Amino acid sequence: MSESMSAEWEIWLSQEKSNHAAIKSQLEEFSSYLDSPGEFQYRAFWDHAKEASEMINSLSPLPEDEREEFLRTYDRIRKEAKKRQSGEWETRSLKSQQMRESILKKVEEAFSHTEGALDNIHSLNKAQSLLSDALSLLKNGGDRSSNENPENSPGNNVLLRDDRQICWDKWRELNDLVFSSKQTIWDEHHEKILPEAKAALEEANDGDPFQALDKVKETQQHLKKVPLGKIQRDELRDILNEAWETAITKVNAVREDKKIKYEEWLERMENQVEEWISQHRKNAEESTQLQEDLETIKDKIQSARSKEIGDKLREQIAEKREQIKNFERINRQLEEKIQTVKSKLDG
Repeated sequence: MSESMSAEWEIWLSQEKSNHAAIKSQLEEFSSYLDSPGEFQYRAFWDHAKEASEMINSLSPLPEDEREEFLRTYDRIRKEAKKRQSGEWETRSLKSQQMRESILKKVEEAFSHTEGALDNIHSLNKAQSLLSDALSLLKNGGDRSSNENPENSPGNNVLLRDDRQICWDKWRELNDLVFSSKQTIWDEHHEKILPEAKAALEEANDGDPFQALDKVKETQQHLKKVPLGKIQRDELRDILNEAWETAITKVNAVREDKKIKYEEWLERMENQVEEWISQHRKNAEESTQLQEDLETIKDKIQSARSKEIGDKLREQIAEKREQIKNFERINRQLEEKIQTVKSKLDG
């Protein structure tokens, strides 16, 4: 063999050795998926299988007996994975069926509350609660793998696509029925309460604001007792809030006007009482002075030089006594007025 042929042969053998090592390494990595702890990564496994198959079939030079051995190893690994995958799919199918039965049982129980009771809000609410439970199971057991193929992972989700679709169809059908029935009940109550709310608003705008406030409170009590949808309840609350704000503004204006008038009256009464007290004091002083004058006149009578002078002095005494009685009478009247007004002011 010539030196050039010998060199080419060595290169050929070296390439065979390199290809052999590369394929062996690829198969070892491929096989490691079977022994990996935790969830089997099927998608990565089958992607790797494709790469390994292409490498075994395409790398050259490689002795045919070695290529065939590599292919047998590849097939063995692939069959073990398929067997494992098939077992997991069977397990998942059983779990999916059990989950489907649990969900449909919830839906059927919800349906039982609607039979002959589509106008009963309590029965519909019970059905809605059961549908919510079923929905929670549906979401927690939902199938994420919408594009699965036989060589993809079955995943950790419980519901398979077909079972999931069956559950969704049943759930949506009953949920739509419950919602439409509740909507009918809401509409009926809305139609009854809406005129009350509008009447309260009209009273607030054009009538007695105090009566408007009473109507708002009464309608709010009705609102608490009836089932309504959020949109309808919000609409009625908005009308009642507008009526309340309009009425309370007017009521506050009336109260403010009354407060001003009361303060003005209070000031007048206080001034009047002061005047009466002042007048009472003056009358008392005048009465005291008259009493002193009486004593003086009495002394003069004792020293009167004639009967005529004494008679005139006695007339003065009678006049002054009458004046004193008059002052006392006026002061009693003033005292009564002062006491009456003070009682009102203190009350």
